[in-house]
This record gives sequence, C-alpha cells and structure tokens, in this order.
Amino acid sequence: MEETDRKLTLNGLVETALFVEELPRACDFYKQVLGLSKVKASDTGCVFRVADQRYLLIISRKAAHTPNKTARRERLAKHDVDLLSEISWETGARSLYFRDPDGHMIELATAGIWEAA
Repeated sequence: MEETDRKLTLNGLVETALFVEELPRACDFYKQVLGLSKVKASDTGCVFRVADQRYLLIISRKAAHTPNKTARRERLAKHDVDLLSEISWETGARSLYFRDPDGHMIELATAGIWEAA
C-alpha cells in the first residue's frame, strides 16, 4: 500500500486560522473585546491561546503567500488539493496549509508548534 493511500489519522483540532484585511484592528479586537491571551505576534499575524493546546491564528491576508509543494504533500497532490503554504517553525515543527472543498483553511502539523512536543 502506498503511503498516500493509508488512512489519515486525526487526533484533534488544535487551531483555527482567520485571514483578515487589517491585522492590527483584528488583533486588538480579539485581545480587547474577547480578552484572549496573545502568545505570539509578527507583521504577518498573531496567535491567541483560546484554551489548553487550542489556538486562534489571525493572519494578514496581504502577507499570506504560496511556497513550494513529502508523503502529506503527495497525498494532497494526488487528490488535486492545492497547497497554500508550508511553514518550518523555529521549534522544528512543520505545517502544511490547504483548503477544503468549501474554502476553509486546514493545517496539517507535526507536534511542537506552540508547546514542547
């Protein structure tokens, strides 16, 4: 059996990402109005902790980009799913971003993005 044919096992929803038009306005809203705790911030986005190991990512639509296209990438390609972004985090974790058929962004990530694995 090929690696791309194996059943994909998901063990939780760690984060939700929202693309926004005005990053400072959106980050202020989630911090000031909803009282969420900001974990990280940059000129491309900010991350809020919603609950234990649950995060809300606010990403600047303008800063989103499409880098190059392994087994997960091949699986997405086999099913004609376009890879939106691939990120190698400073912790060593990696993320692949793509959209479902209704346009919702999904991330497949290795352990250790926000907290030690």
